[in-house]
Amino acid sequence: MRNRKFLRSYGFTLIEIIVVISILAALTAVALPRIGAKDLMAKLRLRGSAQQTLSSIRYTRRLAVTYGSTNSAGYTINFYNANGSQTAPYAQYKIVNNGDSSIVEERPIDPENPDQPEISCTGDNSFTFLPLGNATSGGTLTLSRAGQTLTITIEEATGIVFME
Repeated sequence: MRNRKFLRSYGFTLIEIIVVISILAALTAVALPRIGAKDLMAKLRLRGSAQQTLSSIRYTRRLAVTYGSTNSAGYTINFYNANGSQTAPYAQYKIVNNGDSSIVEERPIDPENPDQPEISCTGDNSFTFLPLGNATSGGTLTLSRAGQTLTITIEEATGIVFME
């Protein structure tokens, strides 16, 4: 007869570990927004909106370079407030094909609250990119929310767009 002492295991099964991790994940998801993570959530929303705006400015530049042989006028990204005028704070932007004045893309700055944005966007109201990728003028956009600020900069000579 075998000694039963050696058949005993000292550990957890995979199922037990998965159940514990699932319970901890659910508790974290419920508790995180309630225990001071509002600042973290605000920072993440601001960063997400800034990344989307940065990507759209880079997309405008890429369109100008890609279609430069057939569109020497380039592409422009224009920023508008909630009333549709180009004065800050901006609530949305439009990418325009300068060759035929058609709107390529239109988006809100704060996708979660497009009508009453919680993210403030100020700075230059328009950036035009030419077929070589350069901008007609450089400038900055500043996005802020709940004391957090991010700045997007466009270099005139090269058209390079970056965020700080």
